[in-house]
Amino acid sequence: MNAAGLICNKIVMMAAAPAPPPPPIKSSGRALSVNTLGFAGTWQTVTGSGGHFAMTFQFVGTPMPGQPLQFIGAFVNTDGAHQYDGTLQGSAVFPSGVLNFTYSQPGIEAAGTGVFVLSSDGKTITGTGVHMSKDSFTWNGTR
Repeated sequence: MNAAGLICNKIVMMAAAPAPPPPPIKSSGRALSVNTLGFAGTWQTVTGSGGHFAMTFQFVGTPMPGQPLQFIGAFVNTDGAHQYDGTLQGSAVFPSGVLNFTYSQPGIEAAGTGVFVLSSDGKTITGTGVHMSKDSFTWNGTR
């Protein structure tokens, strides 16, 4: 019995409604549902000249909003032309979704620079670069 003299044989618990998801991150005026860390892992990529590479990115350090986050990476030619294999390194400002890189291909004594942009859904990267300070190229990938 409760204080009002009513028989209470059931307790009803009211659960709070689940919190709504956080809003997407804004960067450079566009909403991003993923961030810089979405680059981490392995991508299947293709260059504008038709070369296919498995590319892996790994971030080093702790992400801090507005601060550069360093990364290292490697790419392996999946067409069997392993002289084109190489490494990447660079940084991305968390949580921008833009990754600036330098790369090296020791097997052909080549190097260059570039930038990758992560799509808002985190499933594709779109890249451009300059090979040996003169030849521009595209380099795109998917998960």
